[in-house]
Amino acid sequence: MKELIINTIIMISMFLIVLGIAYLAWIASCMFVNIKVLGETFDFWRFVKGILKGIIYCLSFYLFAIAVAMIPVICEQYGLLADGLADTINIVSVTGILLYVTYKKLKETYENWKLTFNITDAEIEELKVTKKA
Repeated sequence: MKELIINTIIMISMFLIVLGIAYLAWIASCMFVNIKVLGETFDFWRFVKGILKGIIYCLSFYLFAIAVAMIPVICEQYGLLADGLADTINIVSVTGILLYVTYKKLKETYENWKLTFNITDAEIEELKVTKKA
């Protein structure tokens, strides 16, 4: 039981690193848009607020993932799940949560870049075709 809980927390922590990287990519794209495209000046306190929001965002994801991952562990402890099934459910649920949340942040980053450079989807596909040739 303790090994399963420790493995779950380690897995969630590794996934949290991926989420943090996606959030930092979003912050960087927003800063680029605000400074280079919109011509705003760099505001240090706004940057600090963004970093703090990112920390809170990642921490809330971490706590939510632990809460979701502990449900199968508790069910297995009381005999509601077959032995070994809790580990599989943990992997599937935590991976699903991570992929969804990371996809949202990366999609927002992609939309920022697309709006920044005023590139349409057709132009992006055209660039992909010319790179392959």
